[in-house]
Amino acid sequence: QMSLPDESLPPIGFIGTGRMGLPMCRRRLARGATLTVLNRTPDRARTLVDAGASLARNLADLVRRSTAVSYTHLT
Repeated sequence: QMSLPDESLPPIGFIGTGRMGLPMCRRRLARGATLTVLNRTPDRARTLVDAGASLARNLADLVRRSTAVSYTHLT
């Protein structure tokens, strides 16, 4: 269930929406955070966009929209 944006939470940028990033982003969206995501494969971020996140076009776009940026990467 998506909640309305919480104005007390800063806009967050999130790079990496795979096995680790996806659940972290879902929790932030559930709290009402304004979230912009960027993934190497944009289609993999689609579930987050459908849940209310914005998809950045590139890294500069993500940084412009965000107060803080998180990066996750698993090998």
